[in-house]
Amino acid sequence: MAVLSSSELQVIRNQCAAIVAVNYTKTQINAAAQAVEDLVTANAGAISTAINTATSPLTLTAAQKKAVVAVTLYVKYLRDK
Repeated sequence: MAVLSSSELQVIRNQCAAIVAVNYTKTQINAAAQAVEDLVTANAGAISTAINTATSPLTLTAAQKKAVVAVTLYVKYLRDK
């Protein structure tokens, strides 16, 4: 189960509302955020391995991998919204 703090959930709700129309409840968006957190946490090892395989023999740091994932998702799904 995901462990997002109330302040993290507040930021997520605010950012989502700034990007798309709000037609969901606070409870619903919190549950969606927790589900995404669960998915990312459950697959963190696989994501790390995929990046390591792609960049071999270079191994990116955890911070570099997080940046690559975050920016890639931003560009793919949010940049032009």
